[in-house]
Amino acid sequence: MKKNLLILLLFAFFNVFSQTYTPLLKEGNKWWVYYREGYCDFCNAQYRAHYIFINGETVVGNVVYKRIYSNLYFNCPYMGNCTNTTNPDVFECLMREDIITKKVYFLDPITNTEKLMYDFSVQAGDVLDSTWRWSGGDYPITMHSVVYGSVFGKDNVKTFQTDEGSIYEGIGSQSGLFSKPAMRPFEIGAFWLDCFEDTSGKSCISQFVLGTSENSIEKSLTLYYSKENGDFRILGNLSQDYKISFYEATGRLSEEVNTKGKQSFYLKNTVKNRILFYTITSQGKSWKGKVLVP
Repeated sequence: MKKNLLILLLFAFFNVFSQTYTPLLKEGNKWWVYYREGYCDFCNAQYRAHYIFINGETVVGNVVYKRIYSNLYFNCPYMGNCTNTTNPDVFECLMREDIITKKVYFLDPITNTEKLMYDFSVQAGDVLDSTWRWSGGDYPITMHSVVYGSVFGKDNVKTFQTDEGSIYEGIGSQSGLFSKPAMRPFEIGAFWLDCFEDTSGKSCISQFVLGTSENSIEKSLTLYYSKENGDFRILGNLSQDYKISFYEATGRLSEEVNTKGKQSFYLKNTVKNRILFYTITSQGKSWKGKVLVP
């Protein structure tokens, strides 16, 4: 009886877990990544595009790994002719995902040891110390916030926001599967996740849009910005506490402010000539929008 109960509890645990976590290494997933250098028009002549995909499995030391391949399907070298290539698929590495701990590893072929690439269990304030294959070396990244939104045609995507950029559960870095996220991908040259594809189709909508809270939406709440004074006010209840979170277009958390209705406040960071997205929360309700700061 106890054995049957334990099996039922384990089944219930894994069933709930599978509904809350979106695995990254699923057959049918395909990452369309390109690399481009910046600084000047001449530099932009160097452009190359890959797609990355999973193709089968391999067992190493009783551990099952996914076989990861890439294909350089377009190349535009310096002073050269841009061409669609006919390159063969190239084996990149072996990767595995621990669904229970929400961690993703790749097997280092030189040391034959596993290297952490993703940890989707981290919380705001945690540091992700990962190895990024195409970025080179180990790059500690601090998680500033964890939010939900829409990206690559998917809704309610759990998103980890860092100074470097965004990491998406079930999708990978905003710079692709192998590269650490890059806030400004074309300043010195970097990889960029252009499109993400799975069994439901391919989407190239890479702009992250903050999601609507699962709580009820406060329809009448308005954020007011004074161009003359440079201050903000929430046109709400004078005695009510509000928390407002400002985000950049990349989805990175810029600043959070606690205030009351009709109380003026200023942002610490300079935000001139930019559009800021924001989410206001109060008493279990929320409202989101965007504001242009001229």
